[in-house]
Amino acid sequence: MKDFEIEGKFHGITKSISENKLNIVLDNSGSMYQYVNVARRFVLSLVHYLFQSNNYAEFNVSCFTKKDSSFSESLLPCTKQNILLLSRWLDRLTFENKTNSLLALVSAFSQEDSDGVVLLTDGPPSEKGSIVEKCVEEICDGRPLHVVYVKDGIQDQNAAHFWQNLSEKTYGTFHVVQYTKKEEELQVIRHHGLPENSSLDRAFGGSNRPGTAGQTLLAKSAKDGAFYQRKLEQISDEALDVLLEPSPVEISGKKLSKITDLFSFDEENVGKVCEGDKVLAHWQDGKFIPATVLKKKYIYDEENEDLDFIKVVQVQSFDHQTKTLPLQSVLRIEESKWKTIVRDMIRKQIDKADENIDKLEESKLQLFKSKSFHPSNPLSLVESDGERDYLTETIERQLAESSAFMKSLTLNSDIGFDYAESSTTSTFPYETPKMQHHQLSQSLNMPKQNKIFGKECILNRSLNSFQSPTPPNKVKTWSNDFDNTKKKHRYQRSASVGSNVVERSKKHWVGRPITRETTPKPMLDGNLYRGIKSKRNPPSASDYQTADGVPFPKKTDKKFQPPIANNYLMEKPPPYYHRDIIAHRTIDMSEKPFSEQIGHVDKQREAVEEKRIKALRASTKRRLKRMEEHKETVKDEQRQRDEQARAAKQQNVEDGYTKIKITIEKNRSAMDNKKQKLEYWRDFESSREAKNQKKKFDRIDARKAKRQDYPQLKDEMKQENGPTPNGREEKRNQFKDNRLQNEIAKQEAKLERLRKMRQATDARFDSMRKKNDYYRDMNEHVKKLNTGRKRAEILP
Repeated sequence: MKDFEIEGKFHGITKSISENKLNIVLDNSGSMYQYVNVARRFVLSLVHYLFQSNNYAEFNVSCFTKKDSSFSESLLPCTKQNILLLSRWLDRLTFENKTNSLLALVSAFSQEDSDGVVLLTDGPPSEKGSIVEKCVEEICDGRPLHVVYVKDGIQDQNAAHFWQNLSEKTYGTFHVVQYTKKEEELQVIRHHGLPENSSLDRAFGGSNRPGTAGQTLLAKSAKDGAFYQRKLEQISDEALDVLLEPSPVEISGKKLSKITDLFSFDEENVGKVCEGDKVLAHWQDGKFIPATVLKKKYIYDEENEDLDFIKVVQVQSFDHQTKTLPLQSVLRIEESKWKTIVRDMIRKQIDKADENIDKLEESKLQLFKSKSFHPSNPLSLVESDGERDYLTETIERQLAESSAFMKSLTLNSDIGFDYAESSTTSTFPYETPKMQHHQLSQSLNMPKQNKIFGKECILNRSLNSFQSPTPPNKVKTWSNDFDNTKKKHRYQRSASVGSNVVERSKKHWVGRPITRETTPKPMLDGNLYRGIKSKRNPPSASDYQTADGVPFPKKTDKKFQPPIANNYLMEKPPPYYHRDIIAHRTIDMSEKPFSEQIGHVDKQREAVEEKRIKALRASTKRRLKRMEEHKETVKDEQRQRDEQARAAKQQNVEDGYTKIKITIEKNRSAMDNKKQKLEYWRDFESSREAKNQKKKFDRIDARKAKRQDYPQLKDEMKQENGPTPNGREEKRNQFKDNRLQNEIAKQEAKLERLRKMRQATDARFDSMRKKNDYYRDMNEHVKKLNTGRKRAEILP
């Protein structure tokens, strides 16, 4: 056996196959032409292993062709002569462009004597994967399918995944062989599942291609979870780095099986997508995000004169944004990895948003607590000169308008300086117009500049300087011993109203407010008196006193209302009350700073702000918790929808398979009925023709017997008649003889015609029988061809 000894390159594969009677299937498509030596060596090594391991081993070899092409019609014993013939047959093996893998597998499993099937291929099946899988599961009958997948470094993940799943379902083995074109042409790199870390030679988790320095990859960033295009760099003899911020991703021999954040981005991997695929799309600035392919189309390329149309793809990102990209800028990935990437990116976005919210709230709280938020001079925070001049002019104009308005108020002669100084009214600081929100926001975080206001600043009466409560001197209506419990009226009571109501005929109170601390309602039709008079309860005399019991001067509140037509204030101030006039007449410098007068330093506001921040954080935590619960719910619903879709798809396949079986049964029954009808017609024609021939020959025999009786009848007639008749009688007898002779001649001619007709009938009957046999053979042949073709092409 020295002529057939093969080097032990396939020792691991052949040793894992324990069956003795094998049917080997070779892929002789055009792509396998480069592996012709691999195929020949593998088949010979496997047969040689069977020959050495078992004396009763048998084998057969078939190919992927449209017609069934095999080494033998049945299994052959493993002998030296058969192995030599197999070697010569493999030398004459041809490769074709169009092959049928399903027909070859069906033919291999159709041989009932075989214990298993061994398949050698380098790509996916030529038919639909679900049909091949369904058909193999039905006809394998417990026999395993061993698959040997050959590739030259770049592996088709879909094809390898399909053959691996099919071999596992049939309880066979799966092997990936790498063809390196070196001294050792073949190297087994995978046996069923993933190998150990030490046996892997990968640059990333999605492929078996060895990593080399300068190789283009898509690497995942730790900041946002997106992928960026980078190059592999050799940093040592045993490690490669992908330089990404903030830290590089190290790829070493011990960590290869854990690297799932790297994908190859070579020209052989990109652009191979179809509608509905999950991809990584080049969105902007070298950033790749997960997306779904919506449509592939051609568009007109105006820049390239040689090529009129270019192929583009329309994708939708995970956040439902649609964009049209070139076909070479998308990379297809598995759906499970796509979902993991989307989940990581959403989680990072939520974390980043939470961090920004926390930073914003902390900055607001620190700014509110800081001294720079409450400046003594709002102009000290202005950066530019233009803004500072604008704010200065605005404040000075407001102060000037306020001062002019105060001077324009003409008080009654009853109110004098002495009265104002001797009043017992509690004074409050005047509420100046506050700065607008946009002016305050622009004034934050600005450098301080010292600026001293002039005399135009607003001066209020001090809250700490109180005057002794003494009644006014020039008001004669009220007595000095004023008692609020005992009300005295300036005028007599009216007879038509109550004792505490001022007489309506007197108009001295027209224009006064209803109460001392509120403003009157707007006039109705320009007449305030009519509006007050229409009220059910007119104001009483006690309503015309100040909060401290000081009598209100006559007809003065009407003059204290600011003009409505002149809207010159930044924010409309409250109306001027009597107490405000008194406070302004007694001018005193305020002891509080300007910032406190504006009202920014408010402990209650600070507590409210802190409470609001706590509530916001609590609501954010609750929202995140609800979001996580919603994610789990959505995930369960999506899993259920996927299961339902998968079950519906499987049910559709089953329904199609059932329809095909029903169609085959109908065609078979129709062919049987047609064949039975043909048999009945042939038998009927044969029996009818036999009956007709029998009737004809019976008539011929009867006429022949009658003709033979004519001479005997003549002699009998002569004996009965006696002597020879006379001439007249003789003529009559002669005439009878001639007539009988003519009739005999006619009968003989007719017999001759019947004999010829019999010969023609026999010839026609023979031709009909031959034609019927020919039709029957053709029907059987067509039935065999239809059955084989439907089983190979239609059965799922």
